[in-house]
Amino acid sequence: MRLMPLTLSLCLFAFAAYGAGRWNDSSPRPGLSMQPITTNIQCLRQILAPVGDGVNLDFYEDYVTWSIFRKRAEDSGLADYQDLKVIVPLVEQIIGWKERPVWPSGLTSYRAYEVGAGFGRVLDYFRTYPVRIDWTAWEQTPLYANMLTSKFMNLPAIHIETGSFLRTRIQKKAHVIFMLWGTLVEFSPAEQARLLAKARRLLLKGGVLVTDLPVDMPVMRSEHVTSVENATGGRYLQYRPEPESPHVWQGYLPYPGTFRAVAESQGLREVAFVRWQALENSERVFQFFMRPDEVPARPIKY
Repeated sequence: MRLMPLTLSLCLFAFAAYGAGRWNDSSPRPGLSMQPITTNIQCLRQILAPVGDGVNLDFYEDYVTWSIFRKRAEDSGLADYQDLKVIVPLVEQIIGWKERPVWPSGLTSYRAYEVGAGFGRVLDYFRTYPVRIDWTAWEQTPLYANMLTSKFMNLPAIHIETGSFLRTRIQKKAHVIFMLWGTLVEFSPAEQARLLAKARRLLLKGGVLVTDLPVDMPVMRSEHVTSVENATGGRYLQYRPEPESPHVWQGYLPYPGTFRAVAESQGLREVAFVRWQALENSERVFQFFMRPDEVPARPIKY
């Protein structure tokens, strides 16, 4: 069994961290219900639970149907692309999609990557976009990847890769890389750093990485979620739909300030930060990263 990179001593830090201090983007939001870890056995089980690339494949294959996916999207304010209506105009400002029909490098279209395509929500949104973009979207769950391949088979500008973005050798660079709807939470802290480093290597000159972290969502406050604070600036999450359900989802959610620091350690600079609340009880954070020497001189308005 693969162990998470934690020691038992983090349990003590977890209890000490609850409710401490005023909220900022490196700590929990006030009022966010943290499910208590009441026994050492529970804490040990949470620590030993694997978090990382591909761990949740069975959960998605066996449990997450279209109806569940749609309900989660509605609960998160994402069903009607509200998040993309905020994100895409900022990307347009940063790299000038609508200003230049052809990128200066001589490419005949823009190139975009999406990590964790899910049910194709982002790809659907860009179907009618007025600028040509060649897409490669990675999806690890074979059930979803097959569905996406069938759905977009008549659109030559969209290519679906079944497998892990992190473990795939990629030669071509892109103008924009999207890691949205909590895709990052599927990876361990060490893997998140590797993702950022890989994204930096794959960005074309002037390109941008867009990430999305779920700071607060209804499901995160439910009795089905167990949360353990990590002293280094994040928390491990375990979601079980029912108490005795064999379906378990595992993730690691860094706080935005922590994630920003990790990105900087991998050679990226945050150029825009948006705290977005589509619903009254749901909050997400969008972060935009570029190489430090390519940050636009003009201010980004948002």
